[in-house]
Amino acid sequence: MANGIGYDGYDGYDGYDGYDGYDGYDSYDSYSNGRTPANGALALTRTRELLVYGTPPTMPVRGQERWPGFDRHGAFGMLAPSVRRQIVVMDLLREITIDATDDGVLLKCTGTDPYVIPIQDVRLFQQQLSEVEAMAELRNERAAEIAAQLTFNPVFWARILPMSRRHTPFTLELMSTAVMFASFVVQRAKTIFHYARPYQWSPRIQPMIAPPLYSTYPGGHAVESTLIDKLLIALLTPSNAEATTEWLTEIVPMLDNLADRIAENRVVAGIHFPIDSNAGRQLGEQLCRYFINAADGVPKAIETKPGSNTFVWLFAKARAEWQTP
Repeated sequence: MANGIGYDGYDGYDGYDGYDGYDGYDSYDSYSNGRTPANGALALTRTRELLVYGTPPTMPVRGQERWPGFDRHGAFGMLAPSVRRQIVVMDLLREITIDATDDGVLLKCTGTDPYVIPIQDVRLFQQQLSEVEAMAELRNERAAEIAAQLTFNPVFWARILPMSRRHTPFTLELMSTAVMFASFVVQRAKTIFHYARPYQWSPRIQPMIAPPLYSTYPGGHAVESTLIDKLLIALLTPSNAEATTEWLTEIVPMLDNLADRIAENRVVAGIHFPIDSNAGRQLGEQLCRYFINAADGVPKAIETKPGSNTFVWLFAKARAEWQTP
């Protein structure tokens, strides 16, 4: 996209346009997903006239099992990232439950302890209005960041770590998968709590961006950025990480600070309270614990039946991109 904020819509969900400055790969990937460039339909039709006309209609048909990508056990790895992400998220969601309780929202994830997103006294939101209003002074300074972070933007993370679609495609896929999964969980919790946003409390807030049409608590950007932060740290911390300890010492605080900055920018923009961000960070950490537990296995051939092997497969692929030879 021209503004450099978006991705490229290569998969209809987020994409990565302008991400690594190379469109040739994107064009090939888009074509393989069934799309054609401008005038592509006419071009393909004319080319077919040359290639097909005059060939015998009785040409032998080759069975699909003899072509690359049609082995049943290898089908998952041959899927487009957008389709694969949907399958992984579906499998992850099968292992969690979200219920309302007197204490808040109870989240149960297979392999982790039950976790409660605490209910809040509505008076606390009113008390924090002065903090939200005070942070509006940072809007001019943070405007570019806030606009670039309206949706998940891996560019910020790729300025800390050397990521690109060419060199770390599975890491980027894991990140976008985590964001999709987190959005489902946080939206379910938001609907249960249904707390009003700052501008709905006071006309003095006047948010600098269009407020989302759902409730404020917990903060979704805080959940997603914290989950990405902790997930990347997990990828960078293999069991034999002694050689990279010094490097990680520099990287980890940067990742943590970026996650906090993204969450804080939503308060600066006037659409969240500090308490939203705090709850979001804690939920993001809990979801990462679930991810790490789910990934604690040996990837096997992906069968056609549902199961957690899909996430194990993706996590292993992403971690391999950061292993030293």
